[in-house]
Amino acid sequence: MCRMYSTELKQKLQGKSVIEVSEVYGISAQTLYIWKRASQGQSTLSDQSEAAEAYLFIEGACDHYRIVMPCRVLGVSRLGYYAWRSRRELMQAEAEADRQLLTRIRRVHAESRISYGGT
Repeated sequence: MCRMYSTELKQKLQGKSVIEVSEVYGISAQTLYIWKRASQGQSTLSDQSEAAEAYLFIEGACDHYRIVMPCRVLGVSRLGYYAWRSRRELMQAEAEADRQLLTRIRRVHAESRISYGGT
């Protein structure tokens, strides 16, 4: 279950080191860095590599949090996350099909005494 932290606590912790706060309050360093970025107005993701990093983090956080919380904290939409996940699954399926095809091509080539397709 996702833990909620008050705005007052976040403000109280500003200016303290991430390591200190993490140890004293038991808040993960990742969460603290997300708060820091959000407080600096950097919550929007500027390029696709940052978005992919956010989506990978969200995927890992799904075991501990409902999907809405990490999406909200990282400033991405759930729709964007699900679209990324669908594209990634499709790309993985295509890559697997390519591997299977390559294996078949190599087998046929070997069975033809390495002459199939040669000139």
